[in-house]
Amino acid sequence: MNSKPRSNRWSSSMLLVVLIGISIGNAASQEVSVQIQSSKSHYLTGEHAPVHIRANADRMLQISWPEFTDTIAQGLKILRREPVDTVTDPDGIAHYQLTFIVSAYDTGRYVIHPITVRYKPFGTNEIREASTSYLTLCCSTISVEEGAGLRDIKGPMAIGWSVPEIVLLVLAVLFILLLIWFLIRRFRRKVREKTLQPDKTPVSAPLAPWEIALQALQVLRGSSLLPDGHAKQYWVELSGILREYIHRGLGINAPELTTRQTTKRLSSHAMVNPSLLANITTLLQLADMVKFAKALPSPEESLEMTNQAVAFIAGTAPAHVKPKEDMEEQQ
Repeated sequence: MNSKPRSNRWSSSMLLVVLIGISIGNAASQEVSVQIQSSKSHYLTGEHAPVHIRANADRMLQISWPEFTDTIAQGLKILRREPVDTVTDPDGIAHYQLTFIVSAYDTGRYVIHPITVRYKPFGTNEIREASTSYLTLCCSTISVEEGAGLRDIKGPMAIGWSVPEIVLLVLAVLFILLLIWFLIRRFRRKVREKTLQPDKTPVSAPLAPWEIALQALQVLRGSSLLPDGHAKQYWVELSGILREYIHRGLGINAPELTTRQTTKRLSSHAMVNPSLLANITTLLQLADMVKFAKALPSPEESLEMTNQAVAFIAGTAPAHVKPKEDMEEQQ
């Protein structure tokens, strides 16, 4: 008599256990829900597109967010990653949002594959996973309105200018052309006047070799080489000035010849008499001793040899050169 009721109670108990197990399984599977969204599906190339990864989870779960390098999908470059925003409601459910700012620089259709978020309950080492769905973003070079239908191409639009505006524009263009014409004409006139006007700038005649040499000797005499003890440098410059004059004024390439070769050629020169030859030979030989034998003439002897150089230049220069005494007075 009591077997059937007992069997019904056992069936009811088993059904209750199954329902509780299903509920527990559903609760476990619903610990974390993850979605991926964007504010719109169409963007312009180069435009910044926000991609939101939202997760709803029990606050007793520890969320581990995925790491990305520089792209979230092929062709979609990550410009920056925003901090995770967290809000917890009174029921103990935490709402997380991770935002990436991405952009594409080529037109096309970009698919973001499911992104996996790992989590585990506090106090355990069990790792569980929840994944988003696919997200598709389209990039183009023209703006596409969401849900907008096809429209006809707009026809030509009339220029909304009034007659006074057109008149002012024409007058402005004419004024600019007139100003350009005036400036060009003025410029051409100045160029023509400058071309026809003779150049009144005085042209100084080039200095003669003997003038250059005498000026150089005057500068050398007034230098501080001898007072500062630089006798060798003084003699190097004295010899150089004299040899350059012999080259330029007398036609003998003294800078490239030895002292013996120079004096031999001077001995047969029409402008050099025996007295001048003897003085210049002594000067050049003493200069060689200073340069190569470390001889050290006194300042007085150096100035006397400078006077001998002035006398040689004055004696071999044209007839209008001032006498030796006048040159020494100028020194």
